[in-house]
Amino acid sequence: MTKTDSFQPKAFKLYNKVQHYDWGTKNADAYIPTLLGEVPEPDIPYAELWIGTHPRLSSEVDYDGKRVSLRDLISLYPLDMLGKETARKFNNNLPYLFKVLSAGKALSIQTHPNKEQAVKLHTVDPVNYPDDNHKPEIAVALDTLSTLCGFMPEEEILNRLNEYPEIRDFAGCGTIAPPEEVYRSIMVQHDDKIKLAAVLESLKKKIGMKQNPTAAEKEFLTQYEIFGTDVGLLSFFFFNFVALHEGQGVFTGAGVPHAYIKGNIVECMANSDNVVRAGLTGKFTDVNTLLDVLQFDFAPVSVMQPEHSDVKSVYNPGIEEFALTRITSVDYYNETFHSADKPRLFLIIDGKVEIGDGIQRVCYGKGESVFFPAALAAFTISSNDSLKAFIVEIP
Repeated sequence: MTKTDSFQPKAFKLYNKVQHYDWGTKNADAYIPTLLGEVPEPDIPYAELWIGTHPRLSSEVDYDGKRVSLRDLISLYPLDMLGKETARKFNNNLPYLFKVLSAGKALSIQTHPNKEQAVKLHTVDPVNYPDDNHKPEIAVALDTLSTLCGFMPEEEILNRLNEYPEIRDFAGCGTIAPPEEVYRSIMVQHDDKIKLAAVLESLKKKIGMKQNPTAAEKEFLTQYEIFGTDVGLLSFFFFNFVALHEGQGVFTGAGVPHAYIKGNIVECMANSDNVVRAGLTGKFTDVNTLLDVLQFDFAPVSVMQPEHSDVKSVYNPGIEEFALTRITSVDYYNETFHSADKPRLFLIIDGKVEIGDGIQRVCYGKGESVFFPAALAAFTISSNDSLKAFIVEIP
């Protein structure tokens, strides 16, 4: 692909790719192929649809008669694709990665580094930390999402530890040790499988005898049957357990521990794939790094309350890389967008639209996505259908 004298601004249909991680949904439950209008391959997990320019799995577009990487097209025409300010601020890169994520079982207990930590991790271990960027992220439920997110208030954790003293015994901490010390002590003993198996079996028996176990305790039992002797299971007694409904979201910044358990979401993050894992996974785990970057902030989860206006819900976490807008229209939607020298990305979850970019009008349907370059001065999205869609913008 070579640069020509003139860039042709238009609405670019995106061709995106799927990650088949083992926690993804399968067969009749596979959300992503249903979204894309495809038949899932038998017993193949469909975990994430990546929409963006991350070097591991960039989207593609048609340009000048060829199918090319969106990442490559941006690198050739950064000012036209991104706009002057975005290109300058983010070193000629699209600053976010957008995903559809479908979890059939728990993802890893994980957190993400801040920018300074990401640079160091990438320098030391570029295989497991493939870029030097941070990864703040929004997750918005498409139907429901069960998730662990952040440390519970200290009083709640202390109540759990009093109810299940075998957790303290495993940690080797006294009864007055604070939750942070207990959690650290648990995680550094993750390789002691004999002691770990004993405490998990004890917890299983106790919870199984309860008449009214909590939602988190029920989920602990479910995940225990899947993962067995895994130290990540003890996080159910330290982290907030939250069940999100359609349209509700959570934001996780650097150092916030979390693990999506089950459900279908859209997820928007800074353009990074840096994940520090420490349980509930067959992937590379790095307990020491996790403990280094964790933020021990003890508080309930703050479920994002988007700003509403007509058919729009805006999720703005107050960071420079992205803001997310959800469109839900019953029978009619029409809006003209002006570039303001910034790009936009559009994904249809359900319904049909017609997009006019000043040159052509094209119909798009469920599961399709479009990239609007900064050089496209204006475009119109219209629908006479029931519509659910998302727009990613740079604030």
